[in-house]
Amino acid sequence: MKKFRGVFDAVLDAKGRIVLPAPLRKLLPENFDGCFVINEGLDDCLTVYMKETWDPIADRIDEMPDLDPIVREYKRVANSAIDVEIDNSDRLLIPKMLVEFANIKKDIIVQGMGKCFELWDKDTYNNNKKKTVANYSENAQTVLKTYGDPYKEKSND
Repeated sequence: MKKFRGVFDAVLDAKGRIVLPAPLRKLLPENFDGCFVINEGLDDCLTVYMKETWDPIADRIDEMPDLDPIVREYKRVANSAIDVEIDNSDRLLIPKMLVEFANIKKDIIVQGMGKCFELWDKDTYNNNKKKTVANYSENAQTVLKTYGDPYKEKSND
């Protein structure tokens, strides 16, 4: 599967819909059924997965132990995901509850994130981006130490 990447502008219309940017639509598989799952994301954004990508994640979340209070809190957010379908005009209807969660007004940034993409209120995105850029060098060092260098080819040892 192709990975969602790039940053795009979009506009929330009066009915709560956005047109999925053409570069992201081109990354959808030919046999894609049009079903997405939208959920509360981290950092005050929304995450959007193709349903076929989300379902195995949801299955792994469901296997986590309900007796752990942290898991229960996590499951409540994860399982509040909402199924939506792209319409014939390539629009996604963003449920009002999620628009309010992400404080989306009108202007949206769509950020590719590999297996999903994020929807951000433009002002929130720009404020978050300033922090991200300011910490990028330090964060990159931490990520490389923790997870390895993604630019290096894996050895077959």
